[in-house]
Amino acid sequence: MVVNVMGTVHVLEAALQAGIGKMVFASSGAAVGISFAKHELVPHYLPIDEEHPCEPQDEYGLSKLLGELTCRRYSDAVGMHTICLRMGNNWYVDREGAEVVIRSGSGTVRFRSVEELWTEYQQRRQNPEAGWPPGPKVLWDAVDARDTAVACRLAVENDEVVHGVFFIYGDKTYPITETPELIARFYPNVPLKSPLAGHASLVSHDKATRLLGYQTRYGWRESNFKAWLEASGDPF
Repeated sequence: MVVNVMGTVHVLEAALQAGIGKMVFASSGAAVGISFAKHELVPHYLPIDEEHPCEPQDEYGLSKLLGELTCRRYSDAVGMHTICLRMGNNWYVDREGAEVVIRSGSGTVRFRSVEELWTEYQQRRQNPEAGWPPGPKVLWDAVDARDTAVACRLAVENDEVVHGVFFIYGDKTYPITETPELIARFYPNVPLKSPLAGHASLVSHDKATRLLGYQTRYGWRESNFKAWLEASGDPF
């Protein structure tokens, strides 16, 4: 937590001293608090958007929320443009991208093959409670890493937003189970702000679409991962 918070302050201060007028901050959906909640935390409504209360119980989510607030402080105080991207649960569903990540030896994919990585995706997809964090913790979100990369570029290129927080999520969830059934099972008493049919995401990126021009171009249901599933005999 200290590294995240103080690191953000140092970068903002360095940018200010260097005369750099913009910072794009890699925040996280964990700022809302559901991802790593120590006690059950239920959404106030669905789909979640940037107006949803943030109630992090964990150090990571709190550090991201504090980073967002610090960015706003610099925007308010000195006019620095700060754009905070609440990045979702990134998937590497194209073979080329997955191979690049594995070759880089980063994160949880270290020393694994594409097939091993995709097998984990397959297991999560078949069981809404599988994987880590468990499905409900990330609201079954799946966003292609290429879409997240484009969101970062759009944020850098944007000259209109002085300060803003944006969810960068996918359009669709990853389980076989459709969204209405997931809601009925896990969040039966949560009100809906708008209809969520099919595999619609439980987190809205409408604000990013409206103000940054963010659009999802890739999804695992139209990907090399899907082709691998079909070749392996998985019932799609």
